[in-house]
Amino acid sequence: MQKKYRKSGRLTSILLLCVLLAGCSGVEVVKEDESLRNGFATLVVFPFQSNRSDTGSNIAGAIARFLSSEGISAVSIDELSDQLAEKGLDPASAVKDYRRIVGKLDGVDAFIVGDASVRALSGYMEHVAVCSVRLVDARTGRVALELRYEPKKRGSWQRTSSETEIGEAIGRQILSRL
Repeated sequence: MQKKYRKSGRLTSILLLCVLLAGCSGVEVVKEDESLRNGFATLVVFPFQSNRSDTGSNIAGAIARFLSSEGISAVSIDELSDQLAEKGLDPASAVKDYRRIVGKLDGVDAFIVGDASVRALSGYMEHVAVCSVRLVDARTGRVALELRYEPKKRGSWQRTSSETEIGEAIGRQILSRL
């Protein structure tokens, strides 16, 4: 009896994983101020705040790579550490709070900042539950675009996406509005 239960338990686990991978995820526009977005040519992508530091950095990196592959000048804040140091700004404090460098970086039009919440699914598999992203005018600090990523539910299950898939989906939304 126990062998039969173990086999059906494995089968249930495999089916659960297939259902999770079969859904779709979405990026929703929360706020958009079209008047601010004109002329955003150079974007700086900050590591996202997250309850898992590597997740925030991975999503931000995926956004920067996607936008760069589409011909947009998108760099990570780490690439500007020399420019920050020349202006007497601490790169580590800039990563924690982008508002400290608003209006202080030459040639930078906008910042991409955000946060990602990682949760465990049934105690087994971690996934990004919610990701909020803001495109911020680097000269004024005003938010030009705010996006929210959330896995779409398919029945009672949620699909999980890789950090790269999430970054690319967010990057597509940003690109479509530049």
